[in-house]
Amino acid sequence: MEVLAQTLCVGSTSFPPSLLSYIIDEASHDADAVGCFLGEVEQRSGLKWERPVTFPAAFLVGTAAALRAARWEVMGDLPHIAAELPSSQQMLRMVSEWCLTATTSERDRRVMQMALSVFQLSVSQFAWEGKTMLGAAVLLQGQDEDSLISAMAEIAWKLRHSGAE
Repeated sequence: MEVLAQTLCVGSTSFPPSLLSYIIDEASHDADAVGCFLGEVEQRSGLKWERPVTFPAAFLVGTAAALRAARWEVMGDLPHIAAELPSSQQMLRMVSEWCLTATTSERDRRVMQMALSVFQLSVSQFAWEGKTMLGAAVLLQGQDEDSLISAMAEIAWKLRHSGAE
C-alpha cells in the first residue's frame, strides 16, 4: 500500500503519503466489507445469484459508507452521529430506498453526499497511521495534543508486556 501511495504522490505535494496510504487501506477494507456483506445477503436469501452480479455504483459506494459507519459503531466510536449523520442501519435503509425509488441523478446525488460526509469524517477524525502503528483505529475527535499524548502513553504502558512491537 505504501508503494501505491508514494506513486500517487509523485508530482503532487498536496497529499502526504500517510494520508494516501490511509485512504487506500480504508478503500480496500470497504471493498472487502461490501463483498462480505453481499455474500451474507445472498446466503441468507437462500437464493443463488446469477453471475456476474451487477449493482449500481451508488449502491456499492453507499453500502461501503454505511459499513464503515457500522465498523465505527462496533468500536464504540460515533463520529457520524456527532456530525448529525444517520446510524449505519439508517444509512443502509436510505441507500436501498434511494436505489429503488429515486431517479438515477437524485439517487447518485444523495448517496454521494452521504458517502462523502462519511469519508471526510474518516480522514478528519481518525489518525491516518493508527492501524499501522497501534493496530487499531484511533479516533482523534475533540482531543487536544496533551490529552492525546497522555492517552497514547497510557496505551503504550498497558501494552508494554503484550509482545506487540
